[in-house]
Amino acid sequence: MEFIRLPAGQDPSLGEVLSSARQVRRLVSLSMRVTDKCLDALASLQEAAFLGSYGTILSQSQSEKMEQRGVKLHCHRSEGFWGPSVAEFALGLTICALRRIPQTYRQMIHDHKPWDWVELGERLHVGRSLVIILIL
Repeated sequence: MEFIRLPAGQDPSLGEVLSSARQVRRLVSLSMRVTDKCLDALASLQEAAFLGSYGTILSQSQSEKMEQRGVKLHCHRSEGFWGPSVAEFALGLTICALRRIPQTYRQMIHDHKPWDWVELGERLHVGRSLVIILIL
């Protein structure tokens, strides 16, 4: 497996970036220009995903050419990709990170100290008043 990241500002075609295009069997290309010459160079290709910002970047004729060669093309549909569920998941991960839930869970598996609520209460000064001021 090889990962190639291009410097900012460069816009070469896929064929210009791949050093051994004839040996590539599986390929994921993210927002790279793909020409017919590039596709011809990928002689051993079996599976590929040519993704742009919204869907595939291949033209209809290029897609048909790949299918005729027996290349399985993977396309990601953009419907719902950045929907509310992704935002909810991101918020949940943020809350977990702030509350240190994964780290605490791992500690609970190996040690009983996280379950010691007396110590936790002493550290938090349970029974004392707490004032939270929100500045908007």
